[in-house]
Amino acid sequence: MKPSIIAVVVAYNDYESLTKTIESIYEQVASVIVIDNSDREMLCEIYPKPIVYLKNETNIGLAKALNQGIQKALGLKCDWVLLLDQDSLARVNMIEKMLASLESYPYEKIAQIAPLIYNHSSKNYFPSYSYHGLRIQKIFKPSQDSWIDFHITSGTLISKEAFEKVGLMDEDFFIDYIDYDYCFRIKEKGYKTLLCSDTLLEHTLGTQNRKIGINFIEHAPWRIYYQNRNRIIVMRRYGSMVRAFVMAESLRILLKFAKILLLETDKNKKIKYFVKGLYHGIKR
Repeated sequence: MKPSIIAVVVAYNDYESLTKTIESIYEQVASVIVIDNSDREMLCEIYPKPIVYLKNETNIGLAKALNQGIQKALGLKCDWVLLLDQDSLARVNMIEKMLASLESYPYEKIAQIAPLIYNHSSKNYFPSYSYHGLRIQKIFKPSQDSWIDFHITSGTLISKEAFEKVGLMDEDFFIDYIDYDYCFRIKEKGYKTLLCSDTLLEHTLGTQNRKIGINFIEHAPWRIYYQNRNRIIVMRRYGSMVRAFVMAESLRILLKFAKILLLETDKNKKIKYFVKGLYHGIKR
């Protein structure tokens, strides 16, 4: 019997991208659930095809919105939940290929299945990660299915069993590092993440700036706060299990601070939020 799959899309102030995302996945799943965190109506009520639409009065954060959609999907008795950002486009037969890969590993404890990610911003493939002691393996476009430890949230197909055994997203994370936390929790619980080599999701991962030959994404101060706060929390939670992650993130903290000082605007405010995020992550 074919598994029942429901897609959950979290929306925020971009109806055009949202519509394209829904269209790309609509025929591949049993139903589409849209959780709308926008500060204005996204007009999904007039979307021409049936969807489940839940509008929040305020932006409640990504993790909490994802959980709203996941709980709604599980209430509709699905077997798997597909999580999507509003700026993600699923290629034709993506779900079919993911399920075909799943059938090749009947005895493995697979919590989530992930596609390859093509990043429109950088015009290349976004890596998944596998951690081996102090070594990090970046996996961009493998020739065969691979076991991984980390994949971004968008495009992941997560089983009902995983939500029952591993739990939902941590709602203490408003945005950023939600995916790291969940992927590492899956690993901690003894489950696996499968990267499917013949599937593809097109995704936009931020607009890059370039100065003095350096590419960087300039985030708002509040976003820098959550990045630092949440990365420290994840490092503290799982550091003994993924030591290479701790080393890599420590370096990223230093590099981000240098980029703020050398390249970004609004330096004083960003440094304040940068330090505040680190402090709250340590004190959490």
